[in-house]
Amino acid sequence: MRTPAGAQRRLGRLLSAATSLFADADPGPRAFGLGLLTVLLPCGWLYLFLASAAASGSALAGCAVMLAFWAGTVPALLAMGFVARKLAPALRKRLPIAAASLLLLLAITALLPRLTPPVFAAQAANGEPACCPQ
Repeated sequence: MRTPAGAQRRLGRLLSAATSLFADADPGPRAFGLGLLTVLLPCGWLYLFLASAAASGSALAGCAVMLAFWAGTVPALLAMGFVARKLAPALRKRLPIAAASLLLLLAITALLPRLTPPVFAAQAANGEPACCPQ
């Protein structure tokens, strides 16, 4: 789904203005404010939990679902921030290459099952083993 160019520019200006509010703030308030802005980012897990909370049937149950999501993600995000801060000096030059390599590996593993030769696919559909037809 494409967003009209004008709406993209307006959203970009809005986010830029919002983040500039926190540019000169102390690290704690800046992190808190920018964390509040992350709600605007697309996140499949967040939307899944929001849908679950909305479908829970009551405000209290929905609150419990979102509290469970928060309780599960906050420790993981804090740990990632701590690890990133500790490892950043050592990995600053190597991390982009490692991330690109991991992304390439994930793309290859996602594509390999879809690249099944047609002969093997036809044999598998007939119930015959692909390695040794009977």
